[in-house]
Amino acid sequence: MYGREKIHEWSIVYNKIFEYILKKFGDSFELADFIVHSKRFKKILELISKYGNYNSKIIDIGCAPGHTYKMIQLCGYVNIIGLDIHPEKNLYTDIRTIKFDLEKIPDCSLPLKDESFDIVILTEVFEHLHPYKVKDILMDIKRILKKEGVVIFSTPNLASLENRVALLLGGISKYRRGTIVDPCHTREYTYKELRYMFTQELGFKVLETFYQSPRQFVAYVNSHKVSVKNNLLELLKHPSFRNLARFFLVVPKFLFPSFRETIWFVLTK
Repeated sequence: MYGREKIHEWSIVYNKIFEYILKKFGDSFELADFIVHSKRFKKILELISKYGNYNSKIIDIGCAPGHTYKMIQLCGYVNIIGLDIHPEKNLYTDIRTIKFDLEKIPDCSLPLKDESFDIVILTEVFEHLHPYKVKDILMDIKRILKKEGVVIFSTPNLASLENRVALLLGGISKYRRGTIVDPCHTREYTYKELRYMFTQELGFKVLETFYQSPRQFVAYVNSHKVSVKNNLLELLKHPSFRNLARFFLVVPKFLFPSFRETIWFVLTK
C-alpha cells in the first residue's frame, strides 16, 4: 500500500502519470523517460511508506522533471517540497520547487533550516555532482535531516556487469560515445566506497542497502522510444544490441546482486 484508500495501488499512481504525459506530450521522449525510471519511482514510494507517514516532511532533491514529487503527492503526502537547479524543467505546474545549485555548497548552504525534514530523497543525482563537492553536499543534507529522519539514496553502480563488460571492450561507442559509463555522468561509485564515505567519513548510520536493476526489462523499440510492457519477451521482440544484452544479463544479475546497475542506501543520523 502506498497511499490513502482512493489511491493505494502502484498501478493507479503509475497510470495517472502515464496518461498525463501521454496527453500533454504524446508518445515522446518524456513518456519514454518516465517508463525507463518507473521501477525507481516505485521503490521510492515503498521506502517512504516504510519509513514515513502522511505527516512526514519530505524534500525531493534534484526533483525535475517532477515525476517522483507528483507520485508522492498522489499518494496523499502533503508536506513535500522539491529542490532543483532547473525547476523550469518540471512537467507539472502544481509542485513547489526551490531553485538551488548543490555545487554552491560549501560556499553557501541549502536555504533550509536545521533538522527540518523527516525524509530527504536523493536519487540519481549523486552521479551528476562534482566528486570534490559530494561530501560537503552530504554534510549539508545531514544538517537539514531530523534526528530520526532518513535519506533515501540511489546512484548507478560503477561495478555493474554492464560497466565491467564495457571495460573489457575498452568502452562502448554506440551508446556511450566510447566511454565505460554514461557520458552524462560526472562520476559513478562502487558500493564499498559509498558505504565507507557515508559511515566512516560522514557519520551516517545505514538502515538498509540493496542493489536493483530498474531497467532490466525495458525494451527499446528505437533510440527514442521504449515499449510500455516490461518483460523478457519484449526484449526479444525488438532485437538490438541493447535489448539482447539485457536479455542475456538477467540470470547473472539474479544470481549476483552486486552486478545490478543501481545501488540503494537508506541512511539516518
